[in-house]
Amino acid sequence: MKKIFSIFFSSILILILIYGTFIIKAGKGYEAPIFDKIQLGDSSFDIEDGKIVSKDEQATRVNYLNNSDRILTYNGGFEIKEEGDNSKVNLKKGFFLVSINSLDKKYIFNSEGFNIEVNQPSTFFIDNRNERTNIFSIDSVLKINFLNITDGENVNTAYLYPNQYVFFNPSKNFLIKNADLLRISQLISLGYFSENIIKSGKINGTFKKIFLDKNQEDAKNQEKLFLYIYLDDLKKSKEIDNFLKKNFYSIAGEDIVVKYSFLVLNNEKKSIYLKNIILKELQELLQKQGDDLKNVSESIIQDLEKLKNLNQEHHREMLEIIDFFSGSINSTKRGNIDLMASFYKIINGEKEIFDKNEELEINADFYKYNFLGNESIYSEIKNFIETKAKSKMDEKELNYFIFFLNKLIISNLLVDETDFEGVINIFKNYSKVGIKYYSAEKEENQVLKNKIIETGIVNFDNIITRILIKLEKDFFKRNADGLLEQNKGKTLNKALMSQLSSDMTNVYNFYTEKQSSLNNSEVKSSYSKNWEKFGELREALVDYEKYLINYDSKVKDLTSKEKNNEEKTELSVENAKKYLSKFSYINYNDAKIEVMGEKFCEAPDKAIFRRIKKNPTCYEISDMEVGNTTKISFLLYPNQFHTISNISIGGDKNINRGSYRLDKEEETYKSMGNGETDGKLYFGNFFVNVVVGGNSSQSEVKIYENKNQNNESSIIRTLKNTTLLGKDGTLTKLIPILNVKYGDISITETNDGKEYEIKISNADMKVEKGDKTYLGKFSSNYRYKSGKINSFFNPEINVLDESGTDILYGNPIKISGFIELSKFNSVVQKMFANMEDIAKIVKLLLEKDNSGTKINMIYFNGIDEFDISSKNIKIITKGDEIEDIIISGKKILEKNEKLNKIEELLK
Repeated sequence: MKKIFSIFFSSILILILIYGTFIIKAGKGYEAPIFDKIQLGDSSFDIEDGKIVSKDEQATRVNYLNNSDRILTYNGGFEIKEEGDNSKVNLKKGFFLVSINSLDKKYIFNSEGFNIEVNQPSTFFIDNRNERTNIFSIDSVLKINFLNITDGENVNTAYLYPNQYVFFNPSKNFLIKNADLLRISQLISLGYFSENIIKSGKINGTFKKIFLDKNQEDAKNQEKLFLYIYLDDLKKSKEIDNFLKKNFYSIAGEDIVVKYSFLVLNNEKKSIYLKNIILKELQELLQKQGDDLKNVSESIIQDLEKLKNLNQEHHREMLEIIDFFSGSINSTKRGNIDLMASFYKIINGEKEIFDKNEELEINADFYKYNFLGNESIYSEIKNFIETKAKSKMDEKELNYFIFFLNKLIISNLLVDETDFEGVINIFKNYSKVGIKYYSAEKEENQVLKNKIIETGIVNFDNIITRILIKLEKDFFKRNADGLLEQNKGKTLNKALMSQLSSDMTNVYNFYTEKQSSLNNSEVKSSYSKNWEKFGELREALVDYEKYLINYDSKVKDLTSKEKNNEEKTELSVENAKKYLSKFSYINYNDAKIEVMGEKFCEAPDKAIFRRIKKNPTCYEISDMEVGNTTKISFLLYPNQFHTISNISIGGDKNINRGSYRLDKEEETYKSMGNGETDGKLYFGNFFVNVVVGGNSSQSEVKIYENKNQNNESSIIRTLKNTTLLGKDGTLTKLIPILNVKYGDISITETNDGKEYEIKISNADMKVEKGDKTYLGKFSSNYRYKSGKINSFFNPEINVLDESGTDILYGNPIKISGFIELSKFNSVVQKMFANMEDIAKIVKLLLEKDNSGTKINMIYFNGIDEFDISSKNIKIITKGDEIEDIIISGKKILEKNEKLNKIEELLK
């Protein structure tokens, strides 16, 4: 029976094989994928209606070196020759956009004064047509060797990270021989572009303005090179998608034919089966991930080997298809490193390939950012930064990596919606590698070591200052009392805050340990202020309720009041006497101290309540002698901050109609020193100095009465005449720059009755700068606590010339934050250093953007920065340079320009 079954099965198999040998005609069951075969070598093109069009005699050209690598040129040429494992590309003058996507190719691009080593996927452009050469890295880390144009000596090496650029004059390369990054950045322009190159299929206007030609025709042709890559990759992506949609159906008996192919008599037919299977395997490969990729790619390799033995022509055909897909995915699926490696292995066998996955990741991320318009880059490159920070780098490469991280953080902080998770993740690595580098442990030259340390301290201070300013701006606003109020819907999770706190602490410890190398007192002061400010922001972000308790004097007062209500003082004559023992020059009779009930204390003018002693609330103290026999009577409320009211002096209630919270008054005196040597600043003399006006004579009482008519208490007058405007007063010391008069100062109680608010209004200013004299009107809140706070807060200045004309056209300058009075003069001198140019900017904004709105000017004294904005234009200056110009939300500057060029820049 088994023998009969075996004969039957063999017969069926032979019939199927005969069918496959004689019945199937050539081509049946196989349909080659449709795609435009890449034309290797040089060709010219144009861009018309969003499509690439082949055209002869165009200045815009593309040269495919292979299916993956291309060099696009505008009015430029090059020669290429192989030297060992490297392809040497010698560039002539022109504009070049280089797109290398191979995993295993090595190139050296040579031009006058430099060469670039490329051994990984890279996209960059070079413009060497003029005296200045421009190089921009789009998606990779470029190693640029600067050469002396006289003898070709390599004088220095730079590492250009994605979206970084360098502008330099090759004839002056000798100046940067062996220079460190700090010196290089002073001699050549090294920067970071913080936006995409292509948005929604169009070239970014800011990119065009900075990097493309000023001549419109040239710029238009240069744009076409970038659009070619964008459109070519879109076309390749579409071809891959179309291939994946194809249905390659199975040929009858396909599995059996392949398994028993040795029995098939027609090799032509067998190869058709294999081609059909390989195409289906390619479809599968393009959709697999991880280990599945390995299994499918190994199957393809085996089937290709079978096909090669059957039909060399068909084998070459399939290799062409695979090579096309390999080149396409290298540019269109850059993030899928495993897929790229699988195709590479199919084509090249076991040959070792490029093994820096983190380099491929950042390449893919920045490529998508620049050509596909991805909105953010910061979270995507986290893995690259983490891996790179842990890798071994020499001192030079580490320095450029730190520079790149610095620019990434700053650019993120400049956008309206800052990705603070990205900022904190980058800052973590920036602080880690920065502390390691700036510690300069291996540097033996002590002078150079101190310089490196000082540079690190200053750089950290600058970046931390920017982070804190943006952190406060995005998450809070300050109210009139200077307290942080949370912006609705803005939170930062505790884990990120904890990470930032840890990194800030590490930087602060580095500064504390190394500050002896720092000679800049302003930076030292800035570290102290930043640490204090970070503490405030951290507490407000992590636990806002706790922040209010610790920072808001009103909340402290309420907390204290609640505590007082919980622990009320028991009213008794003995407790009254105990409290009155605080004061000097008083004399009282125990019989004249009476504990009164709640009804009387609430309405002391109603005699009917005198006998109701229920709920003891206040003391009635009668005929207490103050000073030279002046007798006063009053009510004292011990559980209401020891308030005294209903005051009668010599039997007259009209002399002093006020009331005083003595607990608050005592704190005020303490804040000013509470000096017993100066009777006017001693709380024990309160009844003598304030309540009865100094002594018991009728003339002194009259003087007190007259002064009291303007609602200024004696303590306020004392504060003005001594602490603020006395011989050694805090405001007196600011003369001649700021001349504050008695009438320029207003002092009022805060709502909680705990402190005083001091305001300066329209005080005269006079600032000498060279041969120019500026006048001004100064207004500000003034925070003063003896030994603790002595600062103006958010002052405003109207600037006038000597004739009294407002040179800023009625627009005041607002100075952000606190200014310690000890540093006020130096801050003003620095702020007025470029006032003539600031006035010119205001005038130009009024002319260029005549929207009817006022000009808003804010000066950040910690970083010497002006933010000047009209309705549609914003200009940011730093020192004597313009740092940014933003028109209708678009940045038009990438590198700093001198202030005196403002008129030219706004044309």
